[in-house]
Amino acid sequence: PAAATPPLPPPPAAAPPPPAPAPAQSPAPVKRPAPPPPTAAPAPAPVPPPPAAVPSSSSLAPAKSASPAKTSSQPESPLRMPGPRNTRPSVSPNPVKHVMDTKQVMWKLKLRKEAFAPREELEGPAVDLVFKQVVHDVARLHPRIAKGERNDLAAWLEQRGITEMSKTASPAEKQQVIERAQKWSYYFARHYPVSIPEDERRCFLAVGQQGVALLQKERKHISQTGAWTTEVTPIAKVPFTEIRFHQWKLGNNRINGPLGTMQYTFETKSANNLAQRIEGYLLEHEKDAKFVVAVKPYEVRDATLLAFPLGAVITLGAKEGVEPGWLFGTYDGKTGLFPVDYVSPIIGAPTPAAIELARRQSKKKPNKGQESRHSARRTRAAPAGGLTSAAMGQAPGHTVRRVPPVDDELLPEGKYSMMQFAKDHFRLGQQSYEMQRREDGSIRGTIAVKKTPQQKKKKKGEQKLDWSWSELASLVKFSKSPIQASLLKFPDSETILNKTALECFLNVMRFMGDYMAKGKTEPEVVSFLITAAQNHLELGDEIYCQLIKQVTSNKSERAESCARGWRLIVILSAYVRPSEEFERYLRAFLQATAFNTAREYCDQAVLSLRNVKQTLKFGGRKILPDPAELAAVIQGKYTKIQRLHLPGDRSKSLKINAVTVVSDVTRQVCERMGVTNSEEYGLYVTTPQTEQGTLLQPGDYILDTTTVLEKKQLPYRIYFRRVLWFSPTTQGNKLFVDIMFDQTAPLLVSGLMLVMADITKEFLETTFSKVICLHHVATFPSASVDDAKSLVKQYMPAAVFQMLPLSDWHALLEKQFAQLPTDLSAGQAKQLYLDVASHLPLFGTRFFALESVSDKRVLGPALLAINKNGLSFLDPTNRETLLSYTFNEIVSTRRLGSRASGKHFVDLKLGNLMVQRVTRCETRQGLEIIAVISSFISSLVDVSKNTDLYSS
Repeated sequence: PAAATPPLPPPPAAAPPPPAPAPAQSPAPVKRPAPPPPTAAPAPAPVPPPPAAVPSSSSLAPAKSASPAKTSSQPESPLRMPGPRNTRPSVSPNPVKHVMDTKQVMWKLKLRKEAFAPREELEGPAVDLVFKQVVHDVARLHPRIAKGERNDLAAWLEQRGITEMSKTASPAEKQQVIERAQKWSYYFARHYPVSIPEDERRCFLAVGQQGVALLQKERKHISQTGAWTTEVTPIAKVPFTEIRFHQWKLGNNRINGPLGTMQYTFETKSANNLAQRIEGYLLEHEKDAKFVVAVKPYEVRDATLLAFPLGAVITLGAKEGVEPGWLFGTYDGKTGLFPVDYVSPIIGAPTPAAIELARRQSKKKPNKGQESRHSARRTRAAPAGGLTSAAMGQAPGHTVRRVPPVDDELLPEGKYSMMQFAKDHFRLGQQSYEMQRREDGSIRGTIAVKKTPQQKKKKKGEQKLDWSWSELASLVKFSKSPIQASLLKFPDSETILNKTALECFLNVMRFMGDYMAKGKTEPEVVSFLITAAQNHLELGDEIYCQLIKQVTSNKSERAESCARGWRLIVILSAYVRPSEEFERYLRAFLQATAFNTAREYCDQAVLSLRNVKQTLKFGGRKILPDPAELAAVIQGKYTKIQRLHLPGDRSKSLKINAVTVVSDVTRQVCERMGVTNSEEYGLYVTTPQTEQGTLLQPGDYILDTTTVLEKKQLPYRIYFRRVLWFSPTTQGNKLFVDIMFDQTAPLLVSGLMLVMADITKEFLETTFSKVICLHHVATFPSASVDDAKSLVKQYMPAAVFQMLPLSDWHALLEKQFAQLPTDLSAGQAKQLYLDVASHLPLFGTRFFALESVSDKRVLGPALLAINKNGLSFLDPTNRETLLSYTFNEIVSTRRLGSRASGKHFVDLKLGNLMVQRVTRCETRQGLEIIAVISSFISSLVDVSKNTDLYSS
């Protein structure tokens, strides 16, 4: 913008007129009102001196205009332009009749397009505005437009009948006008005022898309019209292809550098901004380079990649479709992709001077590979999202809390080294294999074998080793080139295995950032590797070997390559089970890093060891990780806070990890309760469809369960409950007593634990009334007997309450309260409650509702009760036993369902070896019934084994 700031009218007091301030440069001359005549005797008005030309700026703050030297008789300018510490205009004294507001001002602010940022593109209303600006400036002879440039565009506009106010110009014509103006020398450029020592000329440095131009601007007064004009004379013009930024030296309000053949020293307060703008355009010209020079050799064996030696000049091809961090080019008649880290851009033609400059520029840039060794530990990862080989998120080496080693058996590294495994199981002579691809670049799966120079020199009948230690070392160390054949000795006829193995290696490189992602995301890459290992068990060891190879002696140019490789090992070790033959070699490799705290990735090795141990024990996870879990692992977050609900509306927050199973959680809670029999407890998952809850198996992975529910967008809760009741209720701490009470009390209140036929008056007056009093004290420790009387109905089922009149219940409560200790606490009351309730015949029973039973002795719906004595079919109204079986009489169980009717069943084969019959029960809790029966039988077997061992 340019701001014209004429003076305010002077006050009426006699005073010499204020000096005329310098108007700023504007798109068109603005006619200003003549100043009022002074009150003193007028003198012939001389021609005012030419004001200094003020360059336009991208800031909305108007530039300061030059003014003549002040004298004691000349007052200050009535308007002070805003500066760094003066942001409000100050007016002259005596402002009684001279008031400024938004409607009474004598200046205009004009906004114009001054310069284009690198790679800036106009769109929308901006195209029309800039088009009108260019046409307006051509018509008004704007000083930023050279005479030849103006005449050329004016003729082009005249041919098409386009004027400043024309509405006939098409969008394409407007775009052509703007593109023509962008090619002008210094029209779309930022003009910085500079001064040259020992040179009185007023100069400007214009920096724009076309390069840097040194201009002289001179203001001239035209006596015939009384107007001022600006004449611009170019002193030097240099395109960016000829500018070498390292030759420019920046000082205090000074910048020194060459323009063409001359060396200049410019003094300007905008030295820093000027240098940054030049550097920004130069960086963009590097991106537009047509040639690059190899600063490091790139030796690869892949048909899609371009190999070249040090110093090679490569011609770049089209960049469309090429991922960030990669380039496509031609060298020595071959074309392919290559990483940008191996080359340096050549600005302009590949002349010897330009090539040497590109080499020097590359030496000044930090080496990303070396930088990663120092920054990987402290750099956090980016959020997971699209997978790009250039920016895949930093994966630090030390971002997790130290985890103690989890492997009890220390394996000798020498005996179980990867080189020894490679000697026995790897495909040797990898240089003789070549990956076969289709025309579209996809892998075919067939392997071509060609003779190496060493094999060609081998004489007939000469006996030589088929391997060497150097070859074995290369097989287990990092490779920047994709392998041409599987590492393990898969038969050549197994095209699917060979093809999948090669694709797995490419995906490993993609995840680590060493190969083009080709549109694949991180979840897709991980999903491919896990699915491949699950569908082809032979590929599990192959993928582990590929990962070990890529994290060993990692020399990648990607700063995060090795760290991301270890992250991938942590992820896959929770899913992929190694074979018995490879398991010890894998553990030995992980132990070598995990047990050495000086190693950079010690923490990841410890976590991988833990995952491998769990995978060997429980088979590995089956459900692929969701994006949130994967993003957390990439960022070094290996634990998740899981809310665990306890009986009685209690909850606990537990830390779980990728391989936490149900038995781990129950063991952790039991440790807090002070009990050791964690096998008697289980976890239930409840959803709106399964309010009764589904019992999870001890070996079920927690994250597998939650991932499935979250993918279905089902609200869920995980509950901790006691499943088996072999151990007494007198063990454990306060938390144990609270949980047992909260799980038992609702069953007793609902009547499920009471057999109606066994309830006598004596039972009500002694045992049951005591249970009511203890329940009340446990719930309200400071409550009185009167409170218990008012709530007596809440502590028993309705059928039991109706057995006695209310007055009798009140009398029984008073009697039992009198017998309780006066200092009885809530915890003591709960323990006494459990002691009394444990003598009930159905205490410790798991109840299941059955809609129908095929056995004719059971009429209609029934309750299936399972406890340590076996299973029983009960009448749901009075809990009378209809049928009962011991666990020895349970031959087998089976769960099935009917798609046509939507019903679910569980078949119980009951009897002995001689006589058996199948009882079919209709229920939606068949899975839990089978699980509970299996748990009781397993526990009884363990108890009998321990008893026999003790007896012997």
